Amino acid sequence: MKTIATIGSAIILLILLCIYLCSYSLPEQRAAIITEFGKPTGPTVTQPGLHFKLPVIQTVNLIDMRMQEWDGQAVQMPTHDKLYMIVDSYGRWRITNPLLFFTRL
Repeated sequence: MKTIATIGSAIILLILLCIYLCSYSLPEQRAAIITEFGKPTGPTVTQPGLHFKLPVIQTVNLIDMRMQEWDGQAVQMPTHDKLYMIVDSYGRWRITNPLLFFTRL
């Protein structure tokens, strides 16, 4: 009786491990690119929810689709008149084509 419970719990753990390795959850505002050995396969997954993949061969790469921002450090620069002015730089972008972004990056 004890061995049946041990075998049953081992089988349940094996099934849970298989489900964990074969599935991934995609949150909102993210896109997933599935790669096989580093090369993208298939279209970009943009629908949030539970999705499935091959456990060892495929890898999930998540890309954030929200507005990204970068704020540079303010720097003093001299002008032609020997006056200094403070220059501040910033950037904002959004990734619209995640597959193109992944392949170019």
